[in-house]
Amino acid sequence: MTGGDELLQQAEDLIEEWLCELDAAHDAMVTGAADEAGRIVADAQEQAQRLSATARDEAEEIVAAARIEARRLMGEAERQIAERRAEAETELERRRAELVRLIEQVPTDEVRPGRLRRLFRRGH
Repeated sequence: MTGGDELLQQAEDLIEEWLCELDAAHDAMVTGAADEAGRIVADAQEQAQRLSATARDEAEEIVAAARIEARRLMGEAERQIAERRAEAETELERRRAELVRLIEQVPTDEVRPGRLRRLFRRGH
């Protein structure tokens, strides 16, 4: 080999060595990036699971509170219905008593169904 050929061979060897080092550095960077990406994804999945569990717990609390409120509202509605029913029954009894009182005031010769209807329409 001549001096120029030797220099060329040394340059080619250095370039080959440099390319091998570059490939190794590239592989290390890709491996490092893949490892870091894996850690980031694992951390994100763990955080998502914690958030999901927290959201599920909060949703269960909201549903439980809604059920309690629904039972309270139903109880209140039932109480109001019972009060109104009692008031209506009291009013019905009062009107029945008033009707009996009015009928008792009508002379017996006027107690006929058609006559009673006319009397009640007039408000007597």
